[in-house]
Amino acid sequence: MKKINIFSVSVVIACLFATIMNSNAQEFGVAKESGWGVSASIGAQFTDNRDQVDDTVPLKDGTYLQKEDDTDLNIGLTISYERVIENRYKLYFDYSPTYVYHDNPRDGTEEDALDHSVNARMEFSPGRRTYVKITERYWWSGNKNWYFADEDIYDSSITEVDDFNDKYYENRLTAHLQYNFSQKNFMLLDGLWRIRRYDDSEVAEDNDEDEYNLRMAIMRSPTRYYSLGFFGEYTSFDRESSVEEFDFGVDYVSLGIQTTIDFFADESWVLNASSGYNIMEYEDETMEDNDMLGDSRIELVVHQKEKLRGKFGFRYSKDYASVYPYSSEKNTTLYGSVSRILGRNNDYIVGADLEYRMRDYELDDLDPDVLAYRESIGLVNTDASRDSVYLRLYLNARLSKSCRATMFYSYEEVDTDVSTTKNYDENVFGIKLTYDFL
Repeated sequence: MKKINIFSVSVVIACLFATIMNSNAQEFGVAKESGWGVSASIGAQFTDNRDQVDDTVPLKDGTYLQKEDDTDLNIGLTISYERVIENRYKLYFDYSPTYVYHDNPRDGTEEDALDHSVNARMEFSPGRRTYVKITERYWWSGNKNWYFADEDIYDSSITEVDDFNDKYYENRLTAHLQYNFSQKNFMLLDGLWRIRRYDDSEVAEDNDEDEYNLRMAIMRSPTRYYSLGFFGEYTSFDRESSVEEFDFGVDYVSLGIQTTIDFFADESWVLNASSGYNIMEYEDETMEDNDMLGDSRIELVVHQKEKLRGKFGFRYSKDYASVYPYSSEKNTTLYGSVSRILGRNNDYIVGADLEYRMRDYELDDLDPDVLAYRESIGLVNTDASRDSVYLRLYLNARLSKSCRATMFYSYEEVDTDVSTTKNYDENVFGIKLTYDFL
């Protein structure tokens, strides 16, 4: 009863917060003439599977690993600054500390934590032909996550879950440039630099990550209805390993053609498509380089009468692996999202996101040293797959000039035979209210 009551109390507090803020909207609501913004938020989030475990598989002692639910209460503050200079330069910055309280934390973890995020964005046009956009996002997680003490707990004598202090920060920097050679010819250049660093040295030795990406496309638009060109993309990814002989880094290049079709020349129905040849090189020199034809993406974007927006797509590629101990994975993804603006004053937005992802892993994707070690401790190594479904439904509402609310429900299901991951399903409900003081 405790967890259900806390979730109910959190919702009640959020509603009272909205009521109080609405009643003072005229007193506190201030136009953003100075460029500064200050907002406060309060929210609650409930999950029925806190640890993302499979409760249908028995442990060796005859019991089952139990699902645990949890409710998070979040209280946050956001301070932002925005400035436009001569309609050529646009600057934006925000900082958000968030206090998180867990109703039912795992044994050995903390009840509360403090998260931090920083976002910055700069857009400018240094010349008539050039547009540049740079974004920066820094995020610090104060939560303590966990993982199994043994990578196959279901077949061992271990029946408890171990945890480490794995607080971490992640930094993500992106850059976009468009240069128009002429009215019909232009170049797109995109870059990404991402790092993840863990606070605990033991965890960092096997989990710190670095990623770099650079993509260039040169396009020609013979008519208003379509553009055609070619692209080149380079990605580098590396994950740390405490064992010197284990290498997980990969570098890969994709080269191909891409097109954009604007069916009515008004951006209401736009089809983006690309296909190329992928060449992958592994950090471990004993692994054979990989290549494949068919690194493909296709996406339909719909934008109707400023009210309805949708995006539906398909992607097939070979990327760096998202799970240990593999170095790479084949990724087939179907995805879609749709949103609709409602209300006389466009005060409501309802939407849905859906993704189905199939990831395949082969023994050729494993460092031979990792493969030999796993076999030496009795682990069976085979080709594997990990399929997942993710659904999210949401409602955004503008309650007044200064107050807005968000409610959402999400469902995720994972079906896997990768030995280091488990099957699970999870339902999450959430509500958040935000008041803009400036």
